[in-house]
Amino acid sequence: SRRIIMTLFILSVPMAAEPGVWRPLTIPGCDAPCGTLGFRALDYDCTTSGGAVLPDSDCTDNKPQDTEQCYSACIHVSTDGNDDAAGTLSAPLRTGQGCLSLWGQEVDAVECQGDCTVVHRCIFHKGVYYESLRIDGGHVEITMEAAAGEEVLFD
Repeated sequence: SRRIIMTLFILSVPMAAEPGVWRPLTIPGCDAPCGTLGFRALDYDCTTSGGAVLPDSDCTDNKPQDTEQCYSACIHVSTDGNDDAAGTLSAPLRTGQGCLSLWGQEVDAVECQGDCTVVHRCIFHKGVYYESLRIDGGHVEITMEAAAGEEVLFD
């Protein structure tokens, strides 16, 4: 009888590490005065496709730009406003919910073209606001802030 002897070699070859990809970190807001263009800082993390953060050196592509142009679209809210108003400084809305309801509507941002982000800013004026705010889905660039030098409370 014949015997065949086989030797099996198993080579362990390390798999190449998954290259990192740049994932943007959202930095809210636009420092430009209401109704004007400005710039805002951008930041990025180098991550795996699964979202694990890696050292920047693990990303094979160049890091994207660190600023972008933004347009500051302000909507004013005051305790003596009216949610049927335009949301301007002279005709403010009454509630934060009224401001949120304007998300996605056209804004007068004709100067904001190309790589420009419109940032909606709900500017609350002095007072106490008795309401709960409901945000319904979607991703919109919006900030909620007190007017400069004014005390705003939510109860």
